[in-house]
Amino acid sequence: TRAKYEDAAKLAKLVGDVEKAADLYEQAGKFDFAAHLYENSGNLVKAVEAYEKAEEFWPASRIHERLGNIEEAIRAYVRSGNTPIPELFNKIHIERAIEICEECGDFFKAAELCKKAGKHQKALEFYKRALPELNKSSGALEDVGKLAEKLGLIEDAINFYEQYEGAGCCPIRERAVKLARKAGLGERAFNIAINNNYIDEAVEIAIQFGFSEKA
Repeated sequence: TRAKYEDAAKLAKLVGDVEKAADLYEQAGKFDFAAHLYENSGNLVKAVEAYEKAEEFWPASRIHERLGNIEEAIRAYVRSGNTPIPELFNKIHIERAIEICEECGDFFKAAELCKKAGKHQKALEFYKRALPELNKSSGALEDVGKLAEKLGLIEDAINFYEQYEGAGCCPIRERAVKLARKAGLGERAFNIAINNNYIDEAVEIAIQFGFSEKA
C-alpha cells in the first residue's frame, strides 16, 4: 500500500539513502516529497519530473531553466498560473514565447507579450480570447480598453470598459458613455447611461440623438 511505501521512504531517508527514499515517496504518490529530495541530492532530471507529477509547476520551471530547457521552463511557468512575465521569457525569441503561451491556453500572457513586442492588434485579439478568464476588477480591462481606443476600435473599447468592475469603475463606465456619444452610437450611449443610473446624461443623450421619448 501507499502507506507502507511512505514508511519505507522515511526509513530510507533516516539512514541517508536519499535516492531510495525519493523513489519510495514516488511509489507512495508523494511526488512533492520526492521532488524535494531529488533536487537536494542534485538529481535535477528526476526532480523536475516529480515536480510536474505533483503539479508544482513553478519549481519545475525553475529547474528546467537550470537545465537549459528554456521552452519547457516557459511552458511550466505558464502552467503555474503566475501572472508576471519573468526575464525567463527573454531567453527565446518573443514570437516563440507567444506561441507557447497560446499552446498552453494562456491568452493573457500571449497578449502581454504581443503588446511588449508592439504587436497591438494581435495583442487585442488575444485579450479578447482571454476575456472569460480576466479578473473584472483587476484593472486589466481598463488597460485593454485604452489599447482598443489607441487602435481606433471604439466599440471594442466600450465593451471592455463596460465590463470593468474594479474600484472606481464609475469613471470607466462614464468613459464608455462619452466614447459612444462621440462615435455617434446614441442608442449604446443611452443604454449604458441608463444601466448605470446616469439619468441626467441619459436625458442629454436622448435629446442629442433625437429619441427624447426614451428618457
